[in-house]
Amino acid sequence: MLGQIYFFSNLVEHFLQILGSIASFQKNKQQLIQNQKKKRKKFLKNRRNQNSSKFLSDIKTNLDDLKKILLSIYLHSLVIYLSFFKKQATVLQYLLISQYEFQQRTKKLSTFQKMQLVSTQKVISSPLSFLLKEIQVRVRVSCSIALLVFVQ
Repeated sequence: MLGQIYFFSNLVEHFLQILGSIASFQKNKQQLIQNQKKKRKKFLKNRRNQNSSKFLSDIKTNLDDLKKILLSIYLHSLVIYLSFFKKQATVLQYLLISQYEFQQRTKKLSTFQKMQLVSTQKVISSPLSFLLKEIQVRVRVSCSIALLVFVQ
């Protein structure tokens, strides 16, 4: 009887070991399936991130190229403005020098003649001062736009 109890206890012990190994196998199988799902999700997420980061880097590169193009356009327009305004400034300078010489010559005139010349001079000098202010404003605006584009 003791032998039979020993035999059945060994049989039950082996049976429990088999059940335990089956349970651990099922558990390991579920963990393996979950790990594969996690790896697949991680792979897909990394793939999407790589695609989106590549897309974003392409956009950033294109924006940098666009900034360079805009900067070159603004710098060329600034050069054109400056060359145009340099010609106007030369004319303006010539007119101002002529105006100074004109004033020097008029010192010998009578008061009435001076008043007539001053009124004529105001008519001449107001468009010139307006032109000079316009030149300064346009150059400042062009420089500001070029710097803003360059900084951004």
